[in-house]
Amino acid sequence: MNMKSARAVIAGLVVAMATPAMSATYLFNFTAPGYTGSGHFHTLDSAPSTVVGIDGLLNGNMITGLSSFASANQTLLAGAPYFTINGISFTAGGVSYNLYDYGGPGITNSVDNPGGGYAALTPLTTISVTEVTAGVPEAATWAMMIFGFGLVGASARRRLRVVAA
Repeated sequence: MNMKSARAVIAGLVVAMATPAMSATYLFNFTAPGYTGSGHFHTLDSAPSTVVGIDGLLNGNMITGLSSFASANQTLLAGAPYFTINGISFTAGGVSYNLYDYGGPGITNSVDNPGGGYAALTPLTTISVTEVTAGVPEAATWAMMIFGFGLVGASARRRLRVVAA
């Protein structure tokens, strides 16, 4: 086996052994007295899971990321109420907010509830959280498929060598 073939085999093995990244995106919409929010929760896998990113709008202000308000554990549950008592915390318009479940899903903010805790909950009137399914294969899947086609092509091209007696 020449050096070029050895490199190709090693590269193929590295790609084949790569673990595909699991991730999930959830579309959310909610309303509460004084609040309207919508956007996406980004998790590492299907719910229940830890939210690792968020984007969207709250009352017309862009949600700029997760925050650590009120000891949030950033856990998204698979079904209603969708949040734990510690909740999912994020920042919008320079203010931290927390979506959490305390006798029902609700929202609080650091202006109304600067010390955290659960006293200033505004109950959510409506809430929906739906997983967004992706239709495009991940990069590792494409790489393994292309490598497989390359191996089939290389084996079809390879000639049998005749050993002189």
